[in-house]
Amino acid sequence: MTRLSNLHAAPAATPKAARRAALRSVLALPVAPALVILGMLWIQWRFAVLHPDVIARKFPTLSKALNDPLVAGPFEILLYVSTPFLLIAVWLVIRYYWVTADRVFGGAHGRANVFWRSLILSAGALQGMAAAGMLMIVHYPSSTFSGPHVLGSYMLFIGHAVSILLSGYISRALARKNTPAPDPVWHRRHARRWPLSLAITGVALTYAALFYAPSLGLFQSTRGTSVLVSAVEIIMLSAFLLYLLGFAWDLFQYELQKHSEATPAQSTKDNADLIG
Repeated sequence: MTRLSNLHAAPAATPKAARRAALRSVLALPVAPALVILGMLWIQWRFAVLHPDVIARKFPTLSKALNDPLVAGPFEILLYVSTPFLLIAVWLVIRYYWVTADRVFGGAHGRANVFWRSLILSAGALQGMAAAGMLMIVHYPSSTFSGPHVLGSYMLFIGHAVSILLSGYISRALARKNTPAPDPVWHRRHARRWPLSLAITGVALTYAALFYAPSLGLFQSTRGTSVLVSAVEIIMLSAFLLYLLGFAWDLFQYELQKHSEATPAQSTKDNADLIG
């Protein structure tokens, strides 16, 4: 296995083929966020066109808007297209964390301890749970399948929020290690992920408070509050997805180094280390 300094340090002269290969390796990263965010905005627009009378009284959450099959059908197809890209992006980030943690926390044996590996695997599993929850929300409308729909909502909400918190915590630990880095701001990028993860969690908690407040009698639901809840919901879900884009440069650097220096034998050994 290569040392951390060799893994991250960019070669003096990078072949164009290596750059193209590294770029192809991270192309999946922006696909799912772009498709899903545009899809969510389309849901609100399409529902407003189909139900202007409802919009005049109260702005719906995404769950309510998806009760209309004319809205849910196209969005479900979009999710089936975007979810594989999301899972690929999650795999790229988890693999990056796994390899980097082995270099930073692995010590003489070159392997991170059970604690860090468990956190990384948990973050990946939670992202998978969130993706499954999103599919459940669309496939099981709340008007006819309340139980599965609510379960999917919790899977989506908890999966993304806790996974991002774990990611921020891991990045904070990486930033605090005095290790060689691929560029002058590598440690700074990792350090910023912790407060960013806390901010995203804060948005999620704000949405939960706004969503449940009327049922708890804290304030009356009006059209104004419904617009606020809908806006915070889209901001929250967008933040969940856009968080992955923050890894684009780190992933590109990692893939660039791997394609520039790894021999076929080394690539086989790296894959074996990831599995084992």
